[in-house]
Amino acid sequence: MLTLRLTSFEHRAFVADDTWMAKASMHSSVPILLSRSIKGGFCFGLLVCLGLCAKSASAEVKGPYIPEPLQMRSEAIGQLFRTSPLAQRFKLLSAGDWSVMSSRTYANFWGHDKRYIVDTESRDDRLRIDSQPFDHWAFYGVLSERAFTRMGTDGMAIGFHNMFGLPQDGRLDAPRNNTRLSIPDYDLNYSLAHKNNIISRQVEGGAVWDIGSRYDLVVPLTLGIFATHETADSNPYFTGNTDFGFRLGAALPFENTALFGTLTFTLLDPAEEVVIPTFHSQWGGVVGGAYHVAENHELVMQALIYQPMFQDMGQLSRSSYEIHLAYRYQWEDVSFELGLVENIFWVYNSPDWGLSAGLTYRPEN
Repeated sequence: MLTLRLTSFEHRAFVADDTWMAKASMHSSVPILLSRSIKGGFCFGLLVCLGLCAKSASAEVKGPYIPEPLQMRSEAIGQLFRTSPLAQRFKLLSAGDWSVMSSRTYANFWGHDKRYIVDTESRDDRLRIDSQPFDHWAFYGVLSERAFTRMGTDGMAIGFHNMFGLPQDGRLDAPRNNTRLSIPDYDLNYSLAHKNNIISRQVEGGAVWDIGSRYDLVVPLTLGIFATHETADSNPYFTGNTDFGFRLGAALPFENTALFGTLTFTLLDPAEEVVIPTFHSQWGGVVGGAYHVAENHELVMQALIYQPMFQDMGQLSRSSYEIHLAYRYQWEDVSFELGLVENIFWVYNSPDWGLSAGLTYRPEN
């Protein structure tokens, strides 16, 4: 476990940041909320336009269409240090099916409060192997790693805000491409010196039961159980602990579109926590839709909501809301996925924006 104490110099630096924090506070929460909603609306409009433009050239797609889940998960600040499982399939294939998936997400964070400052970038790497030895049962393993990084994306975020006339919320007065996560009341501080630290390295294993196929239900329905074990020595929140949970996934397929949802409940290991007051369980959910544009092309949009991890931490103690937009292309046994991450409602406890890419190899039986 890594607990970092602020030196007197670091504390004075934090206080000195009140200059730009005071400037940022001049913006009311309502304009900031509206500005992020505008970004979310822009992304949604982009998805719709892409679908309409591609529809005219699309080939006939035979239904019912059941989409594969995205290789994207919550990038909210609280989830960086704890379990944040990937979605499971809504319907299993036949016995003998297997696949290998690899993906990476970059996220840019900006947020401040009287209690904390968050000004950083992160990367999230995931490697997943699925195997289905039986008709209605599949098993999987995941190795994931999260770390702070410097990708120089602050300029892109500022440029996007300028393009649409959105407020910068004090960002212009702060150092560019910084790495900083400070919570003075609990003596926790990350800086540029820790930009390469692995803040989470988890091993996850689980099983998925295809209830819909087993009992011939009208809609695809799967139930998953999972456990994650933290191995990163520099994780400031917990090290060597194991979380458990279950996940329910369902889809409503149509001819070339589908609606889907996932509900997750996780029991968080309470041992070896830092002094920050935290919750010991968490509910999370995903709702979304997918459009099969053509034989090898898909567009997917999903909204994520997770209960907070921290107590009495301002916006960090509010539920996190994110939107994921993604395009997926299938070429023989390989699929490529490119996604965008956006925050909505509460803007300080989730990424300002993010970008994700992934590959999946699944041989045809």
